[in-house]
Amino acid sequence: MQDRLDSEMNDPAFQVTVPLKRRRGKDYASAKQSKKLKDQPDVNAEVERPEGRITSQGNDSERGFEWLKTPLFHLFRWNRLVIDEVALITNKSSRTFSSLAGLEAEKKWVLCGTPSLDDFHDIKMIARLIGVELAVDVLSPGFISNYKIKSLRDEMSNAEKFQSFQESRTLHWHLQRHHYAQNFLDIFVRSNDAALAHIDERSHLRVTKLGPSHRAVYQELTVGLDSVNVNLREKSKHLPDREDRINKSLVDCQTIEEALVRSAEVFDGTRDLYVIRTAQFKAVKDTLRERLLEAEQLGLECNDPGGKYGAWKKVGAEDSEATTILQRLIREARGAATKPKSKTGAKKVAKELHEEVSNLRQLTRELTTTIRSLRYVERIRTLQTSTHAVIKTGRCEGPCARSDLDPAQLRLLSLCGHLSCTACLGQTYSDYACPVDGCIAGVAIVHTRSPEDFVGTAEDGVKERTFGSKLDAIAKLIVSCPPQDQVLLFVQDNMLIEEAQNCLGHHGITYGTLSTDKNEEKARTAIEKFQDTDSFQVLIVSLDSDHVTGLNLTNANHVIFLAPYHAKSQYEYSSKMLQAIRRAHRFGQEKIVHVYHFVTLNTVDVDILQAREIQLTTPLWQSPSASENTLSATRIVTTEGKAKSRLVNHKGRFALAPKKWVKQHKEEILDKDYSAHVQLSVAYEAYEDGYVLEDDL
Repeated sequence: MQDRLDSEMNDPAFQVTVPLKRRRGKDYASAKQSKKLKDQPDVNAEVERPEGRITSQGNDSERGFEWLKTPLFHLFRWNRLVIDEVALITNKSSRTFSSLAGLEAEKKWVLCGTPSLDDFHDIKMIARLIGVELAVDVLSPGFISNYKIKSLRDEMSNAEKFQSFQESRTLHWHLQRHHYAQNFLDIFVRSNDAALAHIDERSHLRVTKLGPSHRAVYQELTVGLDSVNVNLREKSKHLPDREDRINKSLVDCQTIEEALVRSAEVFDGTRDLYVIRTAQFKAVKDTLRERLLEAEQLGLECNDPGGKYGAWKKVGAEDSEATTILQRLIREARGAATKPKSKTGAKKVAKELHEEVSNLRQLTRELTTTIRSLRYVERIRTLQTSTHAVIKTGRCEGPCARSDLDPAQLRLLSLCGHLSCTACLGQTYSDYACPVDGCIAGVAIVHTRSPEDFVGTAEDGVKERTFGSKLDAIAKLIVSCPPQDQVLLFVQDNMLIEEAQNCLGHHGITYGTLSTDKNEEKARTAIEKFQDTDSFQVLIVSLDSDHVTGLNLTNANHVIFLAPYHAKSQYEYSSKMLQAIRRAHRFGQEKIVHVYHFVTLNTVDVDILQAREIQLTTPLWQSPSASENTLSATRIVTTEGKAKSRLVNHKGRFALAPKKWVKQHKEEILDKDYSAHVQLSVAYEAYEDGYVLEDDL
């Protein structure tokens, strides 16, 4: 091979410089003359080609085959070419894909346990690797993802881009391409099941509940996200804590589900919500008092009693308590205002007053929001110190004003903090407004909570720092594992990785991290240290990380999922779960593999898990016995005829069970819904076409 390389390198035809752009005619001739290099080699005059020579550092005669970074695979035609883990190649325009597609071989094999099958473009990439061209790329939104459209546009010429805008393909045309791709899979794709029955795997369902303070924060966030766009809103100077947390929760989130998953998993137990709300209320009120005084003085200066400022003072707020406070502050400002000596014209003062009114409108909205948040926290605090026999919050604040109601008949409105009976709410559901006089907060079932969820749940003297009930439970589980056992902890994104690191570090648990960072050296170091069982016990892994794909981590026998994975499709969910579990449950594993699915009641965790775990045939139990072992998400099977599962309480034990099983044991199940009743995105509306995928990881 060294002789072959030396011969090729000394061939004058090989020592040329290829121009960056294709040129024709006179343009090519002039470019060739202008780019002649010194000491150009004597090339064959019969073959017209661009001229030049290869240059390199050092003496070429002293260099051997070893100076090449990679072998020149393209010099040969291979008998069999095997491309493993093709799922890692996500970009058709990448150098890796181009290099692999250009290799010549008699037989080409492409291996992958969970290939990407989102659209026709994904199938085309697989076909291209084995030398099969399916069809041209078509940029049709809805049939191909936006990031793929951008990548394909970068490869197109201007003429091709123009043509893509001219053509309008019918649905039937796209269906034909879909069947064309399916025919390719039917002909060329083969699958086999890994024979792993001898390696014992036990799946566990672990249920947690939000603490009272955490529940209050989560419920506020749920209501807030229900009424805002996922795009970050512009922050004001005096942003309330509630609004600030909503904005922070949306950072790097594409959907509301992602934001709610973060909120359900993480909680800073060192923060006193009542103190925060009280301080925020005082700050907004003080700021409003200052701005009102400035507005009154401007109003006196420009003599505008019936103008925009005067009209605004008659409007009030959207909450009766906020309106009362606002009117009191206006009276205080009116009494304290003094007419300053005019130094500017009346028009300029009127303009300043107009701008001040805009600021006052914003501050009034913030005052209303802060009062409602404080009221909500006060209600929860009162309920937590109450008993089921006596609700210390008193009467229903709705039209009936009854005070002898059972807790089951009352509802706490999380959007405004008022307490109303179901009878009063029933009269206003159609109007979507709070039944309390003077409050026009929106009302829906998702905005109501039963006082029974909070009664008698006061947190008495929490001595240790808490990171949220779920992370605390995971840390406790890891501490209880045998010292020689290692753990894979899978999380949704990098933000949750940081929270998990803080929690494990606080509990003295050693850990490493595999995030979505593209630093290969850093990832390799973390993996090598984890495989050295004396380095650290836990490897925290992002489910979106490419570093873990195909890894053999049989030194770990505990797999923990912090939360149900929020995926864009059922196929992606099953693929990610299968990839994660198969890192430990694979050939070479000598221990029992324990898989833990953590879910928090009455949060989006339940909604996602019920929607995605459709392959269950028997329940996934909270504390399974040997005969109740369930393999959850260990195989990707056809979704045809599958149905969503349901989280139930069966004789005091929680279980995620298929609906058929739930119907058969209806009499033994507690009639209670543990979902969050949130409107999931379109990714959960319907299942994709049936599919079968290999399990040979």
